[in-house]
Amino acid sequence: MIPLLSASADRLRVHVREITSGLPGDSREEAEREEERRPGDLRGWVKGARAAVATTLGLAEILAGGWRKAAGFYGRFGLTQEQFRGGVPLTGGAD
Repeated sequence: MIPLLSASADRLRVHVREITSGLPGDSREEAEREEERRPGDLRGWVKGARAAVATTLGLAEILAGGWRKAAGFYGRFGLTQEQFRGGVPLTGGAD
């Protein structure tokens, strides 16, 4: 039986420099794309969190009564309390 990994497996590792051109623009473009996606993603998480509160009996009271439980709830959705309550403004190329 031939082993799946051998000592030569170290030579098979691929570095980021080999995938991209190595120019600073490659990582900058990816960062810009991520920045454009982030507000939309957050808006979706806010909608999901609000839907969870609306459909779960007593959850609103639990969130209002215990800061630890509220922090855990907001953390699961990757939101802050302000984002949950006030929403996330749509920024970017939307008119």
